Amino acid sequence: MNEIVDEIIEAEKRVEKFLTEAREKASEITQKAEREADRIIEQARQKAQEKITRDVEDARERARQTREQKLEAADSQTNEIFRMKKEVIDEIVDTIVQLVISMNYAKKGS
Repeated sequence: MNEIVDEIIEAEKRVEKFLTEAREKASEITQKAEREADRIIEQARQKAQEKITRDVEDARERARQTREQKLEAADSQTNEIFRMKKEVIDEIVDTIVQLVISMNYAKKGS
């Protein structure tokens, strides 16, 4: 009978040892998985940050290019309008000069 009790106690010790080792192994696996998950999350965060930074830089560059194009178009339109109206402006300036000259002569003559 003592033999059976000793065997049961021995079996319980082996089971307890097995369970302790299994818990330790499970804990190690869990910690390793958590570290790996943290690493993957950090890597994903860094990639996302890099993508956001690139996207913002690209958007800024596109905005700068659009601004430059709009300014160039406005300058071109201004120059074109001035070129088209130059003849009219020259005629108006000539008329004004003639009026001023004639008014000066008229004053001197009176």
